[in-house]
Amino acid sequence: MKLNPGKCSLGVEEGKFLGVLVTKEGIKANPEKVEALIQMDSPTSVKEVQRLNGRLVAFNRFLSKIADKTLPFIAVLRRSVKKNKFSWDTKAGKGFPRFKGTPL
Repeated sequence: MKLNPGKCSLGVEEGKFLGVLVTKEGIKANPEKVEALIQMDSPTSVKEVQRLNGRLVAFNRFLSKIADKTLPFIAVLRRSVKKNKFSWDTKAGKGFPRFKGTPL
């Protein structure tokens, strides 16, 4: 049996594994994914709302009551798909900046 040195990392203080940062203190959110969420502008299409929901799902372990907080985005997505017309409402607009300021 041979080990691939490119895939092995032994004795490291922290490392990325399955999208999270694993340290000796525990697991943390991946800073690259946090930065991607912070840099994201308000969605202007259905595809961008789907992208936002996907990024927020990646943080479900680190944010409490994520389902309640993302409900306005899901409602926008449902309405937009049902009517074939995108409309970003004020409730979703107020909820989006809250995620940008949330420390993870």
